[in-house]
Amino acid sequence: MIINKGQHLTFAQGAYSDYCVDGLVVAVDDFSLDDMQREWESHHTTEETINSFKNSTERKVTGTAFLPWLVSKGLVEDVHYIEVHTGSYGASIISICSNGDNK
Repeated sequence: MIINKGQHLTFAQGAYSDYCVDGLVVAVDDFSLDDMQREWESHHTTEETINSFKNSTERKVTGTAFLPWLVSKGLVEDVHYIEVHTGSYGASIISICSNGDNK
């Protein structure tokens, strides 16, 4: 997948109650996400067996995480934003959270 300069991306991890968005960034230049994934994985992950009966494996991060690595390569940069949380479980509780200066 080609990411175009100016495109916004969110990075997330986890599932269900463990799900979270790690950050919102903007692409500084065009790049291939697939190429960057392969390059990053070759230097910052290892393949480990997770189920010897099913012979299944997964890649484990052993170095810099993917998002900070993309930032260090100068391909993306943080977007400062304000999150407006509107409540949970039917209760209306408006709260505001910022990831940086909002001048």
